[in-house]
Amino acid sequence: MDEYASISQFISRAVYGIDHQRADIVSEAWAEDGHFTFTLDGAELRRAEGRDTIVERLNAGWAKPVGTSRHIVTNLWVEEVDDVSAVAVYYLTLASGRAQPPALRATGCYRDRLVRHGETWRWQERTLELDGPL
Repeated sequence: MDEYASISQFISRAVYGIDHQRADIVSEAWAEDGHFTFTLDGAELRRAEGRDTIVERLNAGWAKPVGTSRHIVTNLWVEEVDDVSAVAVYYLTLASGRAQPPALRATGCYRDRLVRHGETWRWQERTLELDGPL
């Protein structure tokens, strides 16, 4: 499988894990010392450091009755790739699947620094630049 396809598959599986509340898949997607940052207009809103912290925060969010999320990722661009790391940039459209009609919750742009882990990838750094407040 070429690098673009490998990275695309990794991202698709990881966001599936988020949307289906699969802590096992999400945990596998993160490097142990990874970090996730949300920004708006260049200012940091939230940051989580370490795989365990990231998964704990997602679990806490899943416990709230907010409905089903659907992360729709598009326009994947693998900006850099080498034998050990890659940078992927792509858009997010976040929808609520249980609202009737389905509701748009957020849009933004991800910038991920990935590290190779065997035959797949893991998130080392993940930044979501939101287009507006959540």
